Amino acid sequence: MGRPALLLLNPTLGEEIAKHVELGMSFKRAAIACGVSDRVFHMWEKRGAADVERRRETPYSLFFQRLQRARAVSEKLWLANLVQAATPDTERVLAGVKRILVEIVATGAPVNMTGVARAITQSLHQSRRDRPDWRAFAFLLGSRFPEEYAAGKIQSPKQREEEAAPVIVNIPRIEPSEVASLDEARASKAR
Repeated sequence: MGRPALLLLNPTLGEEIAKHVELGMSFKRAAIACGVSDRVFHMWEKRGAADVERRRETPYSLFFQRLQRARAVSEKLWLANLVQAATPDTERVLAGVKRILVEIVATGAPVNMTGVARAITQSLHQSRRDRPDWRAFAFLLGSRFPEEYAAGKIQSPKQREEEAAPVIVNIPRIEPSEVASLDEARASKAR
């Protein structure tokens, strides 16, 4: 019995492997998921790298370049998710604070600053709970791309904050029309 025939590289199969790599799979696992043996995949990859080095456009060089782009896309997505998860949602928190202040004005009750501080703190904590944990993305990046993102190379949000310039936040103003409508609502409730 002779050697099994090598699977031929075609653009559809190459694109399928690249899509798996974009999701974060290793080259080897992506190839196996598409029915390509490790040996065949490495042969394609080696031939593609050689063709790229020789500046020859072949199906193998195109496949190799597509894999490199897929790996970069995966890194970009994970990094974007890490930054988004680590960045406070300031607009949402400020909207929550404004809502709390409007409710206080609407009730007409004496202002209890402890209660206001507690409500604002709860709003901040809710904002944090609604975001994914940035550490999960840091772990994924460090595992998949250790040369760039190994432990200790990614700064926590607190470390970045200490090195960053101060952030100026404009707290939205409660418009007089909003206060007037709340006063009218309170007066109608009193009747």
